[in-house]
Amino acid sequence: AERLEAERLEAERLEAESERAAADASEGDMDMGMGLGDEMETVDMGEGEAPEAEEYVEGEAAEDATDVHIGMSLEGDVEDVEDVDRMEVGDLDAESELPPQIPEESEVTHVEEEPVVEQDPEALLAAWTNLKYTQRLVYDASLSPPVPVRCLAKDREAYGVGHGQRSFVAGYLDGSIRRWDMTPLTPQQQEEAAAALANSSVDDPVGIDVVSPSMVVSAHQGAVLSLDQLGGLVASGGEDARVRLWDGSTGESILSAKLHASAVNAVKLLNLGGQGYGAQPDCVVSAGKDRSIQLFDIRQRELRTTFTGHMRNVYCLDARGKSLASGSGDHTARLWDLVSGREGAVLRGHTGRIRTCCFGLTDAVLATGSSDRTVRLWDTRSTKATHLLKGHTDHVTSLEMDELRLVSGSQDGCVRVWDRRQTLKCLHTLKMHEGYVTGSFFYPDLLVSSSTDGFVMALEFSG
Repeated sequence: AERLEAERLEAERLEAESERAAADASEGDMDMGMGLGDEMETVDMGEGEAPEAEEYVEGEAAEDATDVHIGMSLEGDVEDVEDVDRMEVGDLDAESELPPQIPEESEVTHVEEEPVVEQDPEALLAAWTNLKYTQRLVYDASLSPPVPVRCLAKDREAYGVGHGQRSFVAGYLDGSIRRWDMTPLTPQQQEEAAAALANSSVDDPVGIDVVSPSMVVSAHQGAVLSLDQLGGLVASGGEDARVRLWDGSTGESILSAKLHASAVNAVKLLNLGGQGYGAQPDCVVSAGKDRSIQLFDIRQRELRTTFTGHMRNVYCLDARGKSLASGSGDHTARLWDLVSGREGAVLRGHTGRIRTCCFGLTDAVLATGSSDRTVRLWDTRSTKATHLLKGHTDHVTSLEMDELRLVSGSQDGCVRVWDRRQTLKCLHTLKMHEGYVTGSFFYPDLLVSSSTDGFVMALEFSG
């Protein structure tokens, strides 16, 4: 335990020094840096060698220290930036100095029901409840050893399509992005996998692996920390402080903008013009370790709004309609109006960093996950916490929900499935990974998670 704690502290110190050096080197390079003509390296998986993951330590402690370093990189709050207006941050160096704002055992009430997706979910829900699935391991066979996966994003326009073509992108520690296409299994493949599955479990991967990505690009100098996918575009944010946009099919670089002074922890593509389903996004919003949130107009190639208010590293974003939610190392989630730029409610209650957040199908309900190992649900109209979910034994790092279920991922290597129809009863705790869970999402018939162990795990459900 003492050795791991020493490694953790050393990793945090090295990260802080690296960020200060990067900030000094990039001083004067705050001019948006847009490169519409940027050349994009597209890696041919059939030739050559893929880049190897950075090695942080040497010797027999390497296996353990990799997770420790990555964990600290994900959760670290050491910053070297100027104070943001309206903030006093001198007394916020220690997490323990931020007290909880509402009692841990707050009263739980029911959340207002959200609209139901127009589909018949009963057969698939039964498959989720009974864990009737085919397990598929997703990895790049050319990478040996596997490179840690830092983030994950599905094609949001495919939500609710069910058994159609499903794709997602994954961001890696080596700065690359890979696109994966999950073609639904045929009945024969399902039968073959079922025979193998009879003698396996989530802890013993058996299934039909996916080992060839449909697209690979070298995206960032340093790790890819955040991804989003919408309307044929992919947005990425990295340790290099840049936000980049890509053609989701070809990997062609569309835009590179330096919107932050340090690492970009979250990106979200938006369609604020109201063009409707299938239209390309017109804006991208990003959040960084510099405590700021930037709304950038893709078409006009200009910064529209800077949101300030958080007093620590901003880790996560989500948006529904004109509403934006953010979560921070200052233990708060904040709501913003994307049109007016005004700050709305401040949601207080977590006793640790808010690492992930997501809206439901509307902006009436928000879920937040924290380093305090809990998930909270909020009524955004009353700004009150309505549910407190306990069960994870480490930081909660990913969330997604619809009107039927909520899925949470954690640094404990587990993905939990909660049933929103039954007062958020936990249906399953799935030990999906040996490393930290860094991302998770679901379609009605598919549950996907990524990890620092270098693998993406997919459970394909069949009714």
